[in-house]
Amino acid sequence: MNYRLGVTCMSKFKFDAFLTHNWAYDELGRSNHDRVVAVSKALTERGIKCWLDEQAMDGDIQRTMCKGIDESQMGLVFITREYMKKASGDGPNGDRDNCYFEFTYMYGKRPVMPLLAIVMEPSCLSQGEWIGKVGGALGSTLYFDLSNTYTDDEFDHSFNKKMDELRDMALKKIPSLVSDHYYYTDTHEMTDECDSMDFEFRDDEESDEESYEGSYEESDEES
Repeated sequence: MNYRLGVTCMSKFKFDAFLTHNWAYDELGRSNHDRVVAVSKALTERGIKCWLDEQAMDGDIQRTMCKGIDESQMGLVFITREYMKKASGDGPNGDRDNCYFEFTYMYGKRPVMPLLAIVMEPSCLSQGEWIGKVGGALGSTLYFDLSNTYTDDEFDHSFNKKMDELRDMALKKIPSLVSDHYYYTDTHEMTDECDSMDFEFRDDEESDEESYEGSYEESDEES
């Protein structure tokens, strides 16, 4: 009787989308951060795993952001006037701004990491008025309009429909969802996509037999 060890293969990505945005209130007095959080939750419910700095990050913030970007398949860029200034290094914190750092790092990873612009303010609907690095990088690309979809007081009746559309648009930019990257195979059939295995080899001190921690299947083939 022969035993074949099973392995769980998974993509190097842990997230489908990295969400970059500014936390300030927008031109209509709405909390941009609250609106982005709502989008993140809606996409997560639709199977798209999002990286979002919903809470203040401690420690080495830039290292945390780099890790999040490296582990994400695509970037969602939430466009406001303030974000465009900050992403260009023209905000109060200059090139030390988190928006500047995130956008610069993500844009440098193109085309491996596709970016999708999401317009959050009515005044940003005309791409001809997009400024700075964001305008130069994304001003000629297709964008998704959320400028009048959600307010702080209530969900617009079309919000769920909009989120379905955004999910479909995002899926056109990535090959598959992170949640689809887990599958089962035999050790001799491991592929380059397998970054890790869910078992480890060990010597059982209480037994003369060597054992494996993990999963296996029996085969009638003779060893």
